[in-house]
Amino acid sequence: MNIEKIKQLMELAAQSPFAELEYQEGDSSLRLAKEASVSRPVSSSNGTMQNTPSVSAAPAAEVIDTSVQTMTAAEEMSSPVSSSDEVVSSPLVGVFYTSPAEGEDPFVTVGSRVKKGQILGIIETMKLMNELESEMDGEITEILVENEQVVEYGQPLFRIRPLGK
Repeated sequence: MNIEKIKQLMELAAQSPFAELEYQEGDSSLRLAKEASVSRPVSSSNGTMQNTPSVSAAPAAEVIDTSVQTMTAAEEMSSPVSSSDEVVSSPLVGVFYTSPAEGEDPFVTVGSRVKKGQILGIIETMKLMNELESEMDGEITEILVENEQVVEYGQPLFRIRPLGK
């Protein structure tokens, strides 16, 4: 089962009215389950992210890369922000977190200067914490989602003005 198939299944599960989706292909199987309440990630003493799982899920076999996508011409025209801004979109479906743990400062705010590789936020998918990293040096011009908001694959999350533009 490849990553594209997993992404498609996650999108299907997120949009369906069903609470669970099971899929089997050859020796591989995947079970996706929705839950009404979302648990908050907690930073442990060794700095790793942990959660108390309440829904079982098949372990992920692949790492999902984050990506920065440029805005479309229509988005640029309707945007009050500079057309040179880059849009950081969600690489997967999940719950977006602005900080490493409840009560802690957010990773970034509007006006924050970021370096390539710096963590912008966390997306929790199937009880796995996926760090969303900046693909460039720049300045955060807009944060398009709220803390603990469910995000979709490809949904714009941040606008970043690359340094030097």
